[in-house]
Amino acid sequence: MYNRLNPEMIHEKFLKNEISKKESLKLLESLINESDNEEIRANAIEVLEQFSIIGIGITKLIEKSLISDESPLVRTAAAKFIINTNLEEAQNALEWRIQNEKSILFFKKSLDFTNCSQNPEIKKFKEKLLVRLSKIYNLNKSDSEFILELDYHDYKKFVKDFKGFLSKFEIKEEERKKLIKENTEIGYKGLGRITSAKEEYITGLILNDLEEVPKSLQNLSKLEYLEINRCKIGDLPDSYGYLSQIKNLTLKNNEIESIPHWALNISSTSNYIEKYVKNGVNFEDASILGLLEIFTGQAFVKLELEASFFPSLLFYYKINQNGNVLAIHLSSELSRIGIFPKEICKLRFLEELCMVNQNIKSIPNCIGELKALKTINLSFNKINEIPNSIGNLENLEYLYLKNHEGEQILNHITENLINLRQLKILDLSGNVISNLPESIQNLKSLKI
Repeated sequence: MYNRLNPEMIHEKFLKNEISKKESLKLLESLINESDNEEIRANAIEVLEQFSIIGIGITKLIEKSLISDESPLVRTAAAKFIINTNLEEAQNALEWRIQNEKSILFFKKSLDFTNCSQNPEIKKFKEKLLVRLSKIYNLNKSDSEFILELDYHDYKKFVKDFKGFLSKFEIKEEERKKLIKENTEIGYKGLGRITSAKEEYITGLILNDLEEVPKSLQNLSKLEYLEINRCKIGDLPDSYGYLSQIKNLTLKNNEIESIPHWALNISSTSNYIEKYVKNGVNFEDASILGLLEIFTGQAFVKLELEASFFPSLLFYYKINQNGNVLAIHLSSELSRIGIFPKEICKLRFLEELCMVNQNIKSIPNCIGELKALKTINLSFNKINEIPNSIGNLENLEYLYLKNHEGEQILNHITENLINLRQLKILDLSGNVISNLPESIQNLKSLKI
């Protein structure tokens, strides 16, 4: 009757006095030795630990799991058992496992287990893990832990994709094991993202196509060059440690919700503002151009005031005689900014703003502060609503919010558009607007 019990059920029956401790241990040992499910074997070890019984039989069982079990999940559970129970008899086996382990999962789960503990024995275990990682990656301990995070990201992606692959295609068992080994053991994928290193410290790094950027990025104390592309970075933390010391930063084509302070600090460094100041831009406006350069990966070209629009010129700006930015234009599909930076709202002399096809999802309310604006072109973005504050732009003459036919992204129009008395062109083509205000017809100069 006990053959179908899982580890939790065995423990529950013991607590209810339905089976004895001896019977419980025997059942758990049987699962560890015989189950072909790695999660059940690992869970059985975790439950076994709760019985607090250490004997020769238990020691041998845990040592066997640690040394020879093919599953890194089981090996991790065995390592935790040894550390948590101070199993001295298995310390040599643990040392051997650390020195011979290659599994990404083992190192990641083991470090996760140690990071929240102040127990001296656990802290020693963590130190041994980090020393081993440092030798594997040939980097210092902090930088090695970050590369492990990247390897773990690739590991999770492989496991997810591989399950789908196996459901569609049949491959030989030998080939299956080879693929698993190549993609679940520590290799060169994480290291391949490093562009430069010096004295065991990462100095240059490119991160592409990540679901998330590891927070341990902030621990790279010597990082000078950082490029993050096509990643889901959401809200980047403001407290990204040493990253305010980065000399070169690129954050293009990402999904981002807000700009962190450390990125703003970097945009005000000499690497980003000197060239704009030399071209006559005042310091405050130059730092905003530097910020746009960070989020596009492109330096902006200065055009003279009288210069006409150049379709082939994708990143440019214009200034007046006092160095105030009057126009900003960016429209490359290869270097999308991904956000409408609120800092643009500080450009109080700005007359023309063009950010076409930049994956922008919203317009900040502060746009109403740009009183000098005459032209706004935010076509082919992902904007679904126009803020009420746009009605404060009393000098606005041209407003372009086009989309491709069928996308129908923009669906809400503020009635404050009626306040735009100078508006000549309102281009909403490609959108299906359900609430276009009738009063907009009172704008005598307007063409829709």
